Amino acid sequence: MPHKPNLSVYLSPTDLPALRRAARGLGYVLTTGPRAGQGSVRKMLEAISRCEIVCMYKNDILKHADELRELADNLDMQNCQDAAISLRALADALRRAAEIKKD
Repeated sequence: MPHKPNLSVYLSPTDLPALRRAARGLGYVLTTGPRAGQGSVRKMLEAISRCEIVCMYKNDILKHADELRELADNLDMQNCQDAAISLRALADALRRAAEIKKD
């Protein structure tokens, strides 16, 4: 029988519920067992390892949002309003994501 890799980490009692909420919010939910319906930290970590989820520091997110807004302003000056609107929407979404309260 092949060896199944395992990862053991220590999480403080306050970290695990926050991770479960984050996993659930991203759609990684346990479907069976006593915790069915709660967020699956394992599934979320697997998605991170496959680069399906990108983790960034809040300051980096805000910096990228500012850069997108600056690009949008430049596109406005070049009469590319549709592209500018799209970049502003993306910048606003990034800024909102960065401002989500950390539990």
